[in-house]
Amino acid sequence: YGKSFVYSIDRFLDPYIHRPSNAIDCLPVGEGLFSGSVCYFDIYNLNTTCSKDNDWGYETNSPCILLKLNKMFHWRPEPLLYLNELPEGLQQHINSLADSHGALRQNAWVWCESEEVGIEQLSPGLPISFFPYFNQEGYLAPFVFVRVLNLPVEQKVTVRCRAWASNIQHQRDNRLLGEAVIHFHLY
Repeated sequence: YGKSFVYSIDRFLDPYIHRPSNAIDCLPVGEGLFSGSVCYFDIYNLNTTCSKDNDWGYETNSPCILLKLNKMFHWRPEPLLYLNELPEGLQQHINSLADSHGALRQNAWVWCESEEVGIEQLSPGLPISFFPYFNQEGYLAPFVFVRVLNLPVEQKVTVRCRAWASNIQHQRDNRLLGEAVIHFHLY
């Protein structure tokens, strides 16, 4: 299975294991970052079925995908105000959270879909308080895990993921606007 992917996830997470000395607690959601400060992103509170213990799902053909927003200088996602601005599946996901009303306004969202396989959305969202990015020393971007369920062998699978916030525009023909497309082909 994807040992190189497992290794890549392990390497990506290395800096998240130790709290940076200039990190502050930004959850519950605060006002946002100021120049020089960074939020502590506690990977142990992700509450996810994706873990190093199960090789991030790769040993069972249900791989976990780690998604984050690129570091965009001085940009902060603006919260969505209404659920009806989102895909139906994401609306249901947010409604299933304990504080769905607060969660809607405190996060940017990532939603993935596929016609060929099931997708398990594992994380509640990307906390808006972790933005903006000022090239701060020790900055660690928030991320989410999604899990592709029962990835078939010798069949190409497409997973389409989109980030959602009021100031992220979507155009089907322009992937640079809030969308990532991931292709899997397991041999």
